[in-house]
Amino acid sequence: MTSHKETILELWIAVNRDGPEAMRRYLSPDYLRHGSDRDYGADDWLEVLADRQNAFSDNTTSVDDFVIEGDRVAYRWHAEGTHTGTYLRIPPTGKRVRAGGLTLLRFEQGLIREEWASWNKTTVLHVLGVMPII
Repeated sequence: MTSHKETILELWIAVNRDGPEAMRRYLSPDYLRHGSDRDYGADDWLEVLADRQNAFSDNTTSVDDFVIEGDRVAYRWHAEGTHTGTYLRIPPTGKRVRAGGLTLLRFEQGLIREEWASWNKTTVLHVLGVMPII
């Protein structure tokens, strides 16, 4: 049986190699991501990731830390990519962007059932020249 940590590491290796759709096999049919703007089912979330991948074509995500207790896993991550496509209506800048965040997952029967994530969108907008950081 694969541990939750191994599942998450395997998931991001697959996504980095094969694209966002590779995440689907790790998600429960009832998957729900609680975002800061709204909740997402699997199809909506994978569409968001695909749009991000199109905007940052060499995007990769790495996992930095884990805290695991029972069916819940918290992990710290960072993503890096070059802005080569339109992102949030911002035309490509060619700038290299790094953003980090925290994600809390709840597993059910070996699959990710629920997810809560927080990441630093302000840093991305600052690097792209849209928002100053004071």
